Amino acid sequence: MTDPGWSDELLKQQMEECERLGVAPVVPLLDDYCIITPGVYEGAAGDCVRYPFSPPNSGWWFITDLWDGRTETAHPVHLRHMIEHRPGIVRWLALPPGYVVSVDERGEAVTGPAFDPSV
Repeated sequence: MTDPGWSDELLKQQMEECERLGVAPVVPLLDDYCIITPGVYEGAAGDCVRYPFSPPNSGWWFITDLWDGRTETAHPVHLRHMIEHRPGIVRWLALPPGYVVSVDERGEAVTGPAFDPSV
């Protein structure tokens, strides 16, 4: 496995969450891309969704209600930059595709994480 670049503590958080849910971890690289929509960096509530993916994409989309649905207003960023702004999401990043977590402004789960077969 390629070194994902995570510190031991951040990787441990991801492994514990996968173990708690009984799923095999799919650890992204810190330099993999995720998609963010307006308001994510500013702390808006929203959904964290992991879609099927091919590297260098992680499959993660972070979507707020501020997004207008246009692809032009969704932006790719490296996961390392995302977690600088939203460190609370780290524990979910190794969840496999199909998982969804809705978070509040503090980054706490409101619903999920849960597997959604439609993703």
